[in-house]
Amino acid sequence: MPEVLTIKAEALEPLFAAWEKPDRHRVRAESGAGAVERKGRRPTGIAIAQNLRAMVKEWRDNFYFGASDTTRHLLNHWFGRAHRVDGNEFRYYFCQREAIETLIYLKEVRKLECLSQLIAELGGALARGFHSLRIAGSSRSCGGRMK
Repeated sequence: MPEVLTIKAEALEPLFAAWEKPDRHRVRAESGAGAVERKGRRPTGIAIAQNLRAMVKEWRDNFYFGASDTTRHLLNHWFGRAHRVDGNEFRYYFCQREAIETLIYLKEVRKLECLSQLIAELGGALARGFHSLRIAGSSRSCGGRMK
C-alpha cells in the first residue's frame, strides 16, 4: 500500500521576508514527525562558505570598511532603501545582496584573484589538502599567471 503523505500548511509558510537576513530555520523534529523552528541561520558544513558568511557580515556591519566610496554608495543605494518599480515596492532578496557583497568583498577588499587564493585563505582543512596537491616549487597560481 502506498505511503500517505501529509503536508502541514504551516511548514510551508516563510519564516522571514525574502529581503531579510535568515535568522530562523526549520529542522526535523526529534520524534521524526514534523519540524521545529531553530534560531539562527542554517549552518553549512562547507568551511569556505561558513567563513565567508561571517567575514561579509562583519564587513557589512562595519559599513563596508575598505571599499571605495563609489562601492559604498552603490551598496547603500541598492540595499539601504526600498525601490519602486512600476509603482510597486522592490527589494533585493537577501541572497542576492549577500552574493554581490561577497564578490565585492573578495575582489575589492581582500584583493583575491582566483580560486586557489580563496581556498588558501578561507578553506580551513580543505586548504591544507589543496596545498599538498600543488606542484612542489611552482610559483604559478591563478590559472597559470605568475603571482
